[in-house]
Amino acid sequence: MSSWKARCFWLNLHTFLYVLGRDRLGAADHTREAVAGAPTDQAAGLEKLSASDRRAWEDAVSTYAAGLSNLDAVLDAEMVDVTSALSRSGGPTAPLPALPATVRSALERAAPLYRRIWWPAHQKANETWVGAMRPLVDRHGPSILTFITRAYAARWPEHGHPINVAAYSNWAGAYSTRGNAPGGRRLTRSPSRRVTR
Repeated sequence: MSSWKARCFWLNLHTFLYVLGRDRLGAADHTREAVAGAPTDQAAGLEKLSASDRRAWEDAVSTYAAGLSNLDAVLDAEMVDVTSALSRSGGPTAPLPALPATVRSALERAAPLYRRIWWPAHQKANETWVGAMRPLVDRHGPSILTFITRAYAARWPEHGHPINVAAYSNWAGAYSTRGNAPGGRRLTRSPSRRVTR
């Protein structure tokens, strides 16, 4: 039905910075349940960083707050394009795809810190969520798929749509976009939990 990606390092870093930038801006959605834990998650990690590393992290969050965090994750093409490109990237050692220079720079500055401090817990939570969802999708997916394809008169791709799992995504906790990826939708899902270390 779908392909699950729980180990997409760059996408997880990007969405974490996006949500933190929206919190810094005081965006109307920053206190919604799906994202409200991000500042606490960030604060716990910042305590483990040196002063210079904290400044580097804060600079990356500031870059997002001045740019992408002002955009809607679903409706604004620039944000959708960046998220789609990053959703096709791999683990923590995968190279970054082509991105706007300011976004690329922010991700490159934040990556070593995220990889060391937040990524292990985020990745584990993502994989735990996928493990919990797989049996439900195996059990209920075929009947849901029949309903969806009939209701929308849509054809489902043979290998399904990708589900990109991220510790944080947006205020709704999950969303889909058409994206610029060949063949379909990009879904991002935040496990409904606060990350714990």
